[in-house]
Amino acid sequence: MKKKWSMAAGAAVLAYAVGGLSPVVAASDGKLQAIEKAGVFKVGVLTNEHPFSSKKITSDGFEGFDVDIAQYVAQEIVNDKPIEIEYVGVTKATRVPLLQGGDIDMLVATLSITDERKKVIDFSIPYYPAPIGIMVPKDSDLKTLDDLANKTNCNPQGSAAWMFFQEGMKNVGKHEVLETIDVVQLPSPTDCLLALRQKRDVDFIAGDYATMLGQITNAPELVMMDDTVGEELNQFGIAIAQGNDDLVAEVNKAICKSFSDGAWEESFSKWFVGGKPPQGWPQQCNN
Repeated sequence: MKKKWSMAAGAAVLAYAVGGLSPVVAASDGKLQAIEKAGVFKVGVLTNEHPFSSKKITSDGFEGFDVDIAQYVAQEIVNDKPIEIEYVGVTKATRVPLLQGGDIDMLVATLSITDERKKVIDFSIPYYPAPIGIMVPKDSDLKTLDDLANKTNCNPQGSAAWMFFQEGMKNVGKHEVLETIDVVQLPSPTDCLLALRQKRDVDFIAGDYATMLGQITNAPELVMMDDTVGEELNQFGIAIAQGNDDLVAEVNKAICKSFSDGAWEESFSKWFVGGKPPQGWPQQCNN
């Protein structure tokens, strides 16, 4: 039987390693005690990124796959301590600055793990693989990766999608096509979506495949191309401000538990209806 999203905390400390997830010892303590002293655990989630995270229409709060993950992890960490879990709405542009500034303690917001970001924040083990898909108008002539030559992509500010799209295109031998593509940046995914729907100087959007599947449910004039790129490159992680190894360790432990007890797969099935988890997911953690 699959367990629900409220579990008691376990007692393993884990980190990501090549070939699996292996135990390590946390290097420092302190953040968890600070959260307990404050009596509140602030968790950042996106406000408009269905099916990962968005504001509820009929009530206060947030819902989506990332929100399920955030809730599960936070409840594991809080357990039976007198700590309130507070969800804070963020955007792709504000999510990292808010984490660095101490406005939130943990960030679960479709944040791709990159070497550049590792210089300024810490990441958990990956909790979701994110291939890059291509969204186009239904009446578009764009059908294959080669058709993207001399076209314009929209990339939201603060998103790493364009970087992963570039690397993915190179990996499948589409260097020449890539060199001809123009890119415009707009403040948010919603702005890019509106520009594409209205055909305002945007021919396609390259972004997280699952996120865009959710977006087109409310935009029937848009479709996804069959081709995806970058499956091997782009993975989401939970972000923590640097220097908080104790909290990172607890987050990793909770993610691993969600993989093993069925909670991760339960949420995936709920939010990505009809979709199957990518091969090898959920991951296996080595105890």
